[in-house]
Amino acid sequence: MNKKILRCWNTSLVDQIFTPYEAAIIKKIPLSYRCPQDRIIWGGTQHGEFSVRTAYRLLYQLSSGGEESTSTGGNKAFWLGVWKARVPPKIRNFIWRACRKILPTHSKLFEKQISSSLSCQWCEEEVETCDHVLWQCEFAQRVWAAGVVQMPVGLELRMSFIDVVEVCLRELTSPDVELFFSTAWFLWCARNELVWEGKNSLVTDICCRASVLAFEFLEVDGVESPSHGDGVGNSLLWTPPPPGCYKMSVACHLLPSSAKVGIGVIIRDCTGWVAAAAGFVLGSPSDHLSRFAYAVFYAMQFAYETGFRCNIEVEVPSREVLNLLKFDSPCLAPCGDLIDDIGAWLPFYTKVVFSFISIDCNKAAQALATEAASSNLDCVWLEECPPCIQSFV
Repeated sequence: MNKKILRCWNTSLVDQIFTPYEAAIIKKIPLSYRCPQDRIIWGGTQHGEFSVRTAYRLLYQLSSGGEESTSTGGNKAFWLGVWKARVPPKIRNFIWRACRKILPTHSKLFEKQISSSLSCQWCEEEVETCDHVLWQCEFAQRVWAAGVVQMPVGLELRMSFIDVVEVCLRELTSPDVELFFSTAWFLWCARNELVWEGKNSLVTDICCRASVLAFEFLEVDGVESPSHGDGVGNSLLWTPPPPGCYKMSVACHLLPSSAKVGIGVIIRDCTGWVAAAAGFVLGSPSDHLSRFAYAVFYAMQFAYETGFRCNIEVEVPSREVLNLLKFDSPCLAPCGDLIDDIGAWLPFYTKVVFSFISIDCNKAAQALATEAASSNLDCVWLEECPPCIQSFV
């Protein structure tokens, strides 16, 4: 099997020519193996196509952004950014409460004569307020430093939490915004576990839990995974393809500790038998859409090179990528070149159908992607089942 090709920017040259701000933006642009011509896209929509409505919305946000400080709670663009974040509703509600400073911290409970303590239980030195427990505390700072989010330049320890959120909403993009919100949520959960259960949480555990929740929620396009319950229900089960057809399940797993992405690909027939499987590793692309697009691209390459070129259904773990694949080429989305790269494989197949697969139905491919990211090795299995997924298959 040919070595997978992942074109990369000449980062040293880009850093020499452009300012740090421009260089950071350029290096986030995914590169196509086809080397297509450069083109201008509109960043105001997911599909890169200009519309008067999105232009008006952008102008409105820019014009209203400087009228009122977010500290007064009067900036509509700020609150719109909070409520539009693609995290579970409970986390959006939590961020809103934290910015309004109405969380039940020790200082709030003391004011209402419910608690006799004012101190933060992590540092035991400062008064526990929303600003302190979520940002200013030494323990909170260690969590933010250890997280996968590259925090914006200019954040200071003396800033209030709402000002930190404002800067992050302005400077960060998805999935970093979702990671930031999820980390704040699990930081508060760790505080509650310490107060009510006497349980001390590790910094790495908080960061890991935040990453898992954020990416799992993004993978299902902003819809929380259904409760497993007793495991009954077709929505939680993978279904085999019709006779004479194959299904190719794709998954990717980000390993925060090494900034590597593991890709899992499993091809199964109408009996559920694993005809072929592969695990790949690549450097982490800049955004989650690019990660999924790369995963589908390498899955198409793998299926072609192993001889599965007709009557194959490709199960995509991202609704956003699936929607982009349905548009005619060229795709003008920020990851459009990768989408077009996937489309370039289609003439080499007799019949290909793309469909969505949820996390609950994709545990085998997800386990293979996790194994690839952890081992940092590329592996291929033909007519045999990888040991790490036997319990799922």
